[in-house]
Amino acid sequence: FFSSMLKEELQANPVRATGALLSKGAFNALKERINPERYGGAPLLGLNGNILKAHGSSNRRAIKSAIVAADEIVKADMNLRIEADVARANELLHHAAYS
Repeated sequence: FFSSMLKEELQANPVRATGALLSKGAFNALKERINPERYGGAPLLGLNGNILKAHGSSNRRAIKSAIVAADEIVKADMNLRIEADVARANELLHHAAYS
């Protein structure tokens, strides 16, 4: 939907069309940066473990990206880091409430 509206606006006159042509590389780079296949999934936070949820219609590239992301999450001890940050935030809140 958005891409069709953008295309329509970029083709509205010759100046815009020229600008679009000059910006094609930037548009392609942006398209790749926001491509869901690149990320593969999203972490589910608040659980006691590492869970990465992928979309049901994910293709090979998306599944591979999700596996790579899950591996990075495990290697970074993300769950332990989140637990430590939450514990520290609770300490600060407790200290602020009783000071």
